[in-house]
Amino acid sequence: MNRQRLLIMGLAIALCLGVGGIGSAARRAPRGFIQLVTLGLTSPPKTTGPCPATIKFVAGFEGSAPKEIVGKKVTVKYAIVRSDQGKQEGTKTPTVSLVNTTQGPVGYFKEVWDYTWTIGGPGKSESFSEWVMLKTLSPTERESLKAEFQVVCTRK
Repeated sequence: MNRQRLLIMGLAIALCLGVGGIGSAARRAPRGFIQLVTLGLTSPPKTTGPCPATIKFVAGFEGSAPKEIVGKKVTVKYAIVRSDQGKQEGTKTPTVSLVNTTQGPVGYFKEVWDYTWTIGGPGKSESFSEWVMLKTLSPTERESLKAEFQVVCTRK
């Protein structure tokens, strides 16, 4: 199953239930601009083996625009927030801006993308319990739930 279909299914479940599905971290917001922010693991939640390990996620948001801007472009600013931010140099993720054109009678818009985190040093025996979440900063501030995972690095 491709990643976009997987996320769309997760978004549909999250919209119905108001929470994320299996392997998904979603949070539903009241009516407004950004209504759903989700970030889910596409890697297993626990990985054991030689490091570095690459953990894969799929992230996305969807929403609808007020009547006065239906059919116009909207800029969404967001950041990926990681549990290791501030613990070591270079872990802060940048703020990103996406421009999306609202469509349909309610100005619906959606964006989906992949995110990866490479963790652990080569030849080291160490363990990590970490999390990642997506935070939209504007036009509406929303956060996904945390997508938690574990990595156990073993020596080759």
